[in-house]
Amino acid sequence: MDEALRARVEAEVPQAIEDLRRLVRIPSVAAQRTGIPETVRVVGDLLRAAGGRVTLLEHSGANPVVVGEFEGRAPRTLLFYDHYDVQPAEPLDEWTVPPFDVTLRDGKLLGRGVADNKGDLMTRIAAIRSLRAVHGGLPCRVKFLIEGEEEVSRAHACIWEYGERDARERKHVVCGMKGICYLQLEARTATVDLHSSLGAVFEGAAFRLVWALSTFKDQRGRVQIPGHYDRVRRPTPAEDEVIRQIPPDVVEEIQKQAGVAGMIGGVDGPDAVRQLLMTPTCTICGIWGGYTLEGSKTVLPRVARAKVDFRLVPDQDPHEVAQNVRRHLDAGGFTDIEVTVLGAEFPWRTNLADPFVGLVRDCVKEATGRAVLVYPTSAGTGPAYDVGPVLGIPLVSAGSGYWNTRAHAPDENIRASDFQETILLMAHIMASRLSFTLPLSACETGHPSLAASAAFRNPAVSIPGTSARTVSALEVTRQPASTLSNVTVALTSSFLGGFPAPAKPNDSAIAKQLACAAAMSSSGLVRPWGDSVRAAQLTGRARNAPLLAAVTTPPPDSRSPSQVTSARLVAAIALLLGRGMKTVGSGVPPFWMGRQNPPPDNKHSALRLFEGGSRCRSR
Repeated sequence: MDEALRARVEAEVPQAIEDLRRLVRIPSVAAQRTGIPETVRVVGDLLRAAGGRVTLLEHSGANPVVVGEFEGRAPRTLLFYDHYDVQPAEPLDEWTVPPFDVTLRDGKLLGRGVADNKGDLMTRIAAIRSLRAVHGGLPCRVKFLIEGEEEVSRAHACIWEYGERDARERKHVVCGMKGICYLQLEARTATVDLHSSLGAVFEGAAFRLVWALSTFKDQRGRVQIPGHYDRVRRPTPAEDEVIRQIPPDVVEEIQKQAGVAGMIGGVDGPDAVRQLLMTPTCTICGIWGGYTLEGSKTVLPRVARAKVDFRLVPDQDPHEVAQNVRRHLDAGGFTDIEVTVLGAEFPWRTNLADPFVGLVRDCVKEATGRAVLVYPTSAGTGPAYDVGPVLGIPLVSAGSGYWNTRAHAPDENIRASDFQETILLMAHIMASRLSFTLPLSACETGHPSLAASAAFRNPAVSIPGTSARTVSALEVTRQPASTLSNVTVALTSSFLGGFPAPAKPNDSAIAKQLACAAAMSSSGLVRPWGDSVRAAQLTGRARNAPLLAAVTTPPPDSRSPSQVTSARLVAAIALLLGRGMKTVGSGVPPFWMGRQNPPPDNKHSALRLFEGGSRCRSR
């Protein structure tokens, strides 16, 4: 370990804490639409002060994405993914310190966002400042993708947003995220609340909803919705092996800390670890209806609602899960219960054989001296699918959290010693063997590197001057640049195969970008809001011309957060590819949750992101 760097990090900590305080004092609660512009300005200021080039990606109806770019000596690029928004601080009366400030108490930094995710964002900026101070620059190129609704060309690897130390002080290196389908169910049985004496002849909405929910899973945790497990991918041998190496106490400590009597289905030991990480879930997150205040009120509620989430594993599709729920309710006689999709994320895992996984594991050991546990996935959810498979890069989580950070809860905190340790760890990763051990990414080689991934679909490409001959996206990389002056990539639901085996890349920069863009479009960023592709195009007119993408979108008032997030991330990837992007065309949302189908004329123009990159603002 570089002792000069260690000393510099120690000297950097007080300023890093003050900068963290500056961030935390802004209540950037996306759910309440507060503090977002102010936080974006501060994040941009911190990146620029550290020597970065900052670009804001802005779109009506979505919080800006902040892109930071730092030059380095090596040709490799490390991407940091973070978010600047935080959870609401309520219930405020359960905080023992002001939530929107940083309080140092008993060796801990307390405040909303210190663990999720402003603290980790600051450790990465502080690591860059430390490296530049000691070595006069960065060992590799670094990019930040920082969004504001969580709750990149030639990037070779990504450090995800968070990290964890368990109750026995082992450091977790996490290589994936579960997906999620988040639904709201609503039952209505009358136009007004009724006197409960009428319960002899009429049923209230609360019982109606409870009966429907009781059909979702059994008492052993098995989801009872037909088709729910059809797409579940079996763990690989490598994933099985790392799960066996995770000691059962990681779950037992959580059980003890939470005061839970037993686990679902009576599972324990290694089986509990496997169930936590590798199985889908169904959870009622909230349920309400009727009278819930002090005292009694005899009422037959007219309406009852519940929020339900399904945590998903590869290769489950959250939109398909929502459709299955709708079919299940209809088949059970619950056609009257409305279902609304509130959020959707696809699951994704990094290949554990990727050199970056071993690199981060070794860096953790060297920088911290801690024992390391490698997790194939988190039990939680994040938009990893919107970055990893699109760019063909590994994503690994390592950060400043510990077992009692209380993220999302009152008195959220991190330990000051872990904050300092993580700054050193991030600097060590950037200064590591990153510059020569990682393979080239899909964007550089001109073909998607995840040919076996079920996320990709094989597009057809029509090349002008070839009698409308259709070839694979990969074959485009073999064409001379002159034939690519006007190329349209049309994606349809009939192309279901994976990309063919990699071939020797063509030197044409436009061909490489076109193939990478085709992979991007077919892998989920430009994704239909349903179970088939309605319309999508990518057109490359000249090397510096914008890419065109036709995206089917719901009306603005019904777009889910995940749809807006996908649109923003499409824009971010387009910018980092060095290309402008705009959307064209229109379409009908093929997937409609509710009791009635949309009217035939319910068409909506596609979401416009960019025209020639003119809406990207560099600062």
